[in-house]
Amino acid sequence: MPDRSWRSYSLWGAGRVRVVRLIDKYRTSLREQVPSVQAPSATTHEAIAELEAGKGKRCASVAALLSELKSDEADRNRNRG
Repeated sequence: MPDRSWRSYSLWGAGRVRVVRLIDKYRTSLREQVPSVQAPSATTHEAIAELEAGKGKRCASVAALLSELKSDEADRNRNRG
């Protein structure tokens, strides 16, 4: 039986070279697409603290969640004006 190990090595090597080239090609564009990580804002910290204190709300359905969000938004708009 002939030794075919050189073929699998060269195919593996060719595949590896291709993958490395693709990574190099798209590395820059991926960095541009992914925003840099930022520290959470004060509002986010307040929301996390509220949830950890057990003051979070639960909704039975998506429709109930949307209704709750709309009523909260309406309350905020009334307080502004």
